[in-house]
Amino acid sequence: MAAAQPPTRGEKATFNYLVWQDLYREVKPYRTARTEGEQTTNLKFDLGDVQTVHDVRGGGELLTLDKNGFVYLNLASAMEPADFYQPEKIENIFLPECQAVLRGLFSNHTVLIFNWRVRRNRENFNTDDDQPPARIQLKSTSQNVHVDQSWSSTARRVRLHFPDKAESILSSRVQMLNIWRPINGPVQDRPLAVCDARTVNKGNMVEVDILRDNYVGHIMYPLYDPGMTWYYMSGQDNTELLIFKSFDTAEGVAKCTDA
Repeated sequence: MAAAQPPTRGEKATFNYLVWQDLYREVKPYRTARTEGEQTTNLKFDLGDVQTVHDVRGGGELLTLDKNGFVYLNLASAMEPADFYQPEKIENIFLPECQAVLRGLFSNHTVLIFNWRVRRNRENFNTDDDQPPARIQLKSTSQNVHVDQSWSSTARRVRLHFPDKAESILSSRVQMLNIWRPINGPVQDRPLAVCDARTVNKGNMVEVDILRDNYVGHIMYPLYDPGMTWYYMSGQDNTELLIFKSFDTAEGVAKCTDA
């Protein structure tokens, strides 16, 4: 059998990685994410060496969630760009559309959504034009390589958001997934890159506490590893969904992918 060929197109890029500090042997890495007050952290980040980011439009092997930890799928949404500034439309139109896509991907599985966010590039984050209503809290794009959940936090997250169903949910396979798409594509800058889960070294991941107002969450940050293989989709448009894993309780499959 012939070996799978990587995509023929790609870009060179550098990523911000967590820098290991000896103090983490005694003090757990953390950052605060509270609604008020000064935000503090003991994290340090730095650029890794230049790495190739493969363009999935350049062909190559078939990407799957269980093998690579991410997949691109199509969704012809009824949402217009301005609709993403209206929480009611997000929750009543877009989230059910996403659930339908996931049900098509995972037949006979329960699909539950516990959070959503609207993000915006830092460069135009504070511009006066095209401002959303106050009830939409914009988040800037993340600047550091990370995984949104840690291996130890999945059960806690399920119990927090679905207390009445938690034990039933946790008695079978649980996958924590992110769905990402542009609001007004195609993407021209800062596309989201994801790492092939087969090249994520679990021993290279550092669990970090996220201190919120009334909850301590967890996130995973990798240290720089030249062996990580990165992908993105050039010109990702509104109909193109990126679905990627934060965690999977099943064995023998991709556990997570960095983004």
